[in-house]
Amino acid sequence: MHTISAVKKTHIALDDKTRELIALAVTVVTQCEACMSAHVIAAHKAGASAREVSEALSVAISLKAGSAWANSVKILEAFEALDPNQQAAS
Repeated sequence: MHTISAVKKTHIALDDKTRELIALAVTVVTQCEACMSAHVIAAHKAGASAREVSEALSVAISLKAGSAWANSVKILEAFEALDPNQQAAS
């Protein structure tokens, strides 16, 4: 059985800096403030630059915006299904 602590000890493919950049992007999407603080410190200790952090965060922003757009389409379709005579402006 794999546990998180066991997986953590077997990091091979990604270095600490890359893992922390991913973690920062994830914390932005999950909105975990305590996680953000912890991973900012860890990313800095792992040698991440402000430019690398910014790029990782831009990926998170793009993905979050994409999901907001996709969910907006679903809402508009659901609303239109309730009243087919009323359509949102496109």
